[in-house]
Amino acid sequence: MVNVKDMDGYTKDFLPKVQASMKGFSSEYIAGGMNKTTRVSGEEPPNRVVIIKWPRIEAYQKWRDSGGLKIREDVGEKYGQWKAEWLIEGIEPK
Repeated sequence: MVNVKDMDGYTKDFLPKVQASMKGFSSEYIAGGMNKTTRVSGEEPPNRVVIIKWPRIEAYQKWRDSGGLKIREDVGEKYGQWKAEWLIEGIEPK
């Protein structure tokens, strides 16, 4: 969940770098976008909410430790404020 303050910088500077960094870690973009989240109840969501599927928590941790988190800190946070990030254990389809 990100409150993007500079859409142009976020889109042109941050996204290409972070997306390239995720290649090779088996991540999959599931849902998200700018202003694509509808509040049903509770707090209003920020203007960007994204769901990324990782095959295992360890894959996320390897991506993060390989420089993914640094890209967010060094580049992404110039353009937006991260509100929350969660890892949620998935379920096997029946």
